[in-house]
Formats: sequence, structure tokens, C-alpha cells
Amino acid sequence: MFLRFQISFFIIVFYLISLLNNLQLSAEDFNILNDNFIVAKVDDEIITKFDFISRQKIINTMMQHSSNTPLNILDALIDEKIAEIESKKFGLTVSNSMIDNAIMQISSNINNGSEINNVLQNNHLLNELRKVIKGQLMIRNLIDFYIDNQVFITDTEKKDKDIFVEHMLNLSLEKNNTINNSGSLKIYAIESNPQNINYISDIYIKSLEFNKDFDFILSEIKKNNIKIENYYNIGWVNVSDININQKDVIEKAIINNRTICDPIKIKEDLFLIIFIIDSKDISMKKITISDKEKNTLKNNILFEEISKKEIEKWIDIIRNNHYVELYNDSLNS
Repeated sequence: MFLRFQISFFIIVFYLISLLNNLQLSAEDFNILNDNFIVAKVDDEIITKFDFISRQKIINTMMQHSSNTPLNILDALIDEKIAEIESKKFGLTVSNSMIDNAIMQISSNINNGSEINNVLQNNHLLNELRKVIKGQLMIRNLIDFYIDNQVFITDTEKKDKDIFVEHMLNLSLEKNNTINNSGSLKIYAIESNPQNINYISDIYIKSLEFNKDFDFILSEIKKNNIKIENYYNIGWVNVSDININQKDVIEKAIINNRTICDPIKIKEDLFLIIFIIDSKDISMKKITISDKEKNTLKNNILFEEISKKEIEKWIDIIRNNHYVELYNDSLNS
């Protein structure tokens, strides 16, 4: 959707002057604003009929032979709203100077400078143009941020984290003669950036191989300069009580041990769970993990990296992480 709907600066330049006479909202446009004022909601943010009509007039003027339907236009507004929400999450901004520079680039491509200045002095046109440019810059900045920082797709992250937890728990139990579901596990949770999880998991595997405790894991994390936000000693949980699900395991341990921990972070799945075998209840032995098992673990927790070729897939998944409600009837009123 992003790529299909991006408005190139070339098109903006080509049609900029014609916008002056065509962009103004008519009396009829303002009359219909009274009915079905909200056309869509993204989380708690709304997209209004005014937003839609303004964008529709820009598109119809700039792309007179375009096949864009009302839903195409609404898709673009939704994508920009999602980009705005995501940008706030990561502290990304589009400054006025960035928008000004983009407008200067447009102006420099127009031969008659005085004419473009007259166009840009029209407040309504200028404001709408700045909104379009800001939306496109925000989308581009967000995509660049995701690629540069190797931000991973959220629902894939959650799925693969649970695979990792299940696999590691099974290894811990099977390698330590606990098939009969007896004994208990001590639960720790490490909060870190998702891109660090591969490094932490390598240390975790090493601790299982050599029967090391959580202090060993922390020392290895420090030794390898891996940044973690926090870690929690959540407490003991009986093996027989464990339901293989990351949040269930943590919540069960918190209930059993009355551990103080941020429930919001649990809900958002920001933890990598560490299982430490309770040597008092379980006969310990050195764990041998084959290369095949290590590779399986690595493959399970390799989160999907965003690439420019996968923007369509990325925005679809990001959309799924936001509540989007369409008021389709309002587009036809």
C-alpha cells in the first residue's frame, strides 16, 4: 500500500500550479461534513471526512486520470496515521525544516520562481501540500528506521519467542530426566531489544550445556557487551503447572511467588524467559546439545527482518497490530 500510493515529487511539481484553482473545498463539500464525519479510526485516532475530501481533491487534481478509488485514498490516510503512531513510539519526527527543504526542492524544479511563490502563498494550498509531504516523509523515515535498526515484525517475534520457550523448556526437562513432570523450575525474565535475543539465547544454550546458573548468564551478557533493559528473578514454578506459553509461565510464577513485576510489559511480550533447573528437586547432569538442535533453535528465533522488497508484507502485519475501523458508508454519502 505504501509503495502503490506514494506520490512522487515529480508529480507534485508537474501539477502544483493547477492545485491553486482546484483545491478549495466547495460549499457542497462543507455541507456533507455534517454527516458521517468520521471515515475511519486507527486505535484512538480518527480520520475525518475533511481529511478525506482534502486528500481526494489533491489526488483528483494531481492525478486526473488516476484509477484511485475512495478506498485507495483512505488506505493512504490510514497508512500515514499508522506511520504517525509508530513514529511516536520510536521518537521519530518530521521537522518543519525537513518539509521546508522538500518544498524548496519542488520550487527549484519550477522555472518561474515568482509563480511558484504565488502558489505557495495560498495558505490552504500550502497547508495541504505540507500535510502530504509530511506524511510521505514520515513513511520513508519509518521504513528507513526499521531497516537501519533491524526492527523485527511483532507478530513473528511473538510466535517465534513461544517456539523458543517451548523448545528450551523441553530440552531442559528431557535432558534432566523429568519426563514424569516432577520437580520445579526457577523462572527468570530478561528484558532486551529483540535484535539481541539471538546473542542471549546462545548464552542460554551454553548455560544448559554446562549446568550453569543465572549468574553465569548475566556475567556472559556483561562480558559480551549485550545491552539489556532489566531482568527479573520471578521465582519457582512447578513443572506440572506449566502451560507452554510465555505469558502464562510468567504470570503463574508471579502468582506463586508474589513477585513484583510490570504486567504491561508482560502483556507486550517484551521478555525472554530463562528456565533454570532446581537442583534440589531434579537430578542434574551435563546437557549435551547437538549442532542440529542448536541450529533448530537459532532458526526458530531468527525474527523476520524488514527489507525494502517486503514493505507490502510489513505494512499488512503492522496494520494487524493496530485497531483499524472503516466507516465505509460515510465514503458514499
